[in-house]
Amino acid sequence: MPWKKITRPNLVAPSRPRRTGVCISRSLQRPDAAYMMMPKDMAPMGRVSIYHDGGSRIAFQFDVAGEYAVRQTSKTSYTVKITIPREISGIIPFGLHDITLTSGAEGMLVLDLRQITTS
Repeated sequence: MPWKKITRPNLVAPSRPRRTGVCISRSLQRPDAAYMMMPKDMAPMGRVSIYHDGGSRIAFQFDVAGEYAVRQTSKTSYTVKITIPREISGIIPFGLHDITLTSGAEGMLVLDLRQITTS
């Protein structure tokens, strides 16, 4: 009689696809906190300066002298998180939204909140 190998069921969860774009998030549980997440390779520095035009645009300038930290979302993740300052977090819509950053003056990445559609 031939031997039949008994295999163990795959206990490792299937891997989720890696984030390839940028998203912005704000939660009802913490309305004063908003975050922007992006793939790690899109953030060239570990610090960022954040600018606001007084309307619907926020600009991010990556620089070693930036006021805000660019943090890895977890030890093994390929995404980073930038905390949006509390004084402008109120203009971020609630929920998780995929966004597109455009290149602006002086090497800044610009987020235009008018591109986000809320339903």
